[in-house]
Amino acid sequence: MKKMMQAIQVPAPGAPFVLASLPVPEPSTDEVLIKVEACGICHGDALALEGNYPGLTYPVIPGHEVIGTIVEMGSLAASFWRSGQRVGVGWHGGHCGQCASCRRGDFWHCEHVRTTGLSRNGGYAEYLVAPSNVLVEIPAGIPSREGAPLLCAGNTVYAALKKSGAQGGDLVGIVGPGGARTSDGSNCKEPWLQDRRPDPRKGEGRPGKTLGGPPRHRYRRGGRRL
Repeated sequence: MKKMMQAIQVPAPGAPFVLASLPVPEPSTDEVLIKVEACGICHGDALALEGNYPGLTYPVIPGHEVIGTIVEMGSLAASFWRSGQRVGVGWHGGHCGQCASCRRGDFWHCEHVRTTGLSRNGGYAEYLVAPSNVLVEIPAGIPSREGAPLLCAGNTVYAALKKSGAQGGDLVGIVGPGGARTSDGSNCKEPWLQDRRPDPRKGEGRPGKTLGGPPRHRYRRGGRRL
């Protein structure tokens, strides 16, 4: 395997992206090395550009919607994963397993939580190192480019729907154009989008423009039917 890789990194807060040639990272005992096949783009990546995230150190490689193939792994990781396996890495980039939150199984609120692409290097690169306990297996039928956004945007929509109490056949609204909107098709039949930002160039003076979806599902902001 080659020793160097290409990566997009942010060298300092407020600085633009830079294409850099960097050494391929080596996994520790409980980590895997992933050859990146696709990485989605999320607004959360802007936190790396702006420096608006606690504990950021630079340079940093953004990207937390990653799908790729395991090419190397540490001895402990080999107990759970195998070389050549397709896996995904999302926003959650690691937890300590020892704090009060972790002992309750609440890894997202770990006192030492790490975030992919912010507190550890992400997927804007040819290779990525990730802890073995944050990976998800990616089925063969899911193309990498289409599946990568599911690791953040798709999970956001799915988790919201799961916690909402909505049942099959219920009408729901997905708030947030972008990745969350494009991923809702995997969770909802007849997805639709409301663009809340008026465009004066098109003669729009107020929110309420709706893109897509059947007419009976079109609503203005505030719930009024069009």
